[in-house]
Amino acid sequence: MEGKPMDNRSGADELIRHFSREIETLTSSIMTFRIRIAFTVYIGPYLLLGSIIVGTKGNFTLNTDSIWVWLAIAVASALYFGLGIGAGRIEKQAWRQCEKWRRVIIELASGPGHASTALLEAANYTELGDKVESSYKKTFALFLASLYAIGFIVANISTIVGSG
Repeated sequence: MEGKPMDNRSGADELIRHFSREIETLTSSIMTFRIRIAFTVYIGPYLLLGSIIVGTKGNFTLNTDSIWVWLAIAVASALYFGLGIGAGRIEKQAWRQCEKWRRVIIELASGPGHASTALLEAANYTELGDKVESSYKKTFALFLASLYAIGFIVANISTIVGSG
């Protein structure tokens, strides 16, 4: 028993469904990434500060006489900003890929023979994967470097002796 050959319209409909699912999956992935990054980047510093306050019972000071502490603060701030840029690049690449898929969907919906070039371009997952992988590596390297800078700052916090 042989399968019935697929006509152009049903093939186009199947591709439309496929690319729609790809867009949905990538959008869900981006939202998950945002939630994880938001917790780390937005909540993390407050957890660190809260831990220092609780651990020292509020009796602490930062050695601001050292140029190294100020340099570490500047480096940590720059790296923190870099994390935002890196996260933005990852999202931007994902949205660009979604836009390619949307163009293919529009062309497929327009009729047969319209999507050949756009389809080949949109199906190039390797390019997207390479760019996203590179952005993730850079972003997490910035994150690791910012942890070292923050660690240096925390190491220069002193407990005030005799208070409380």
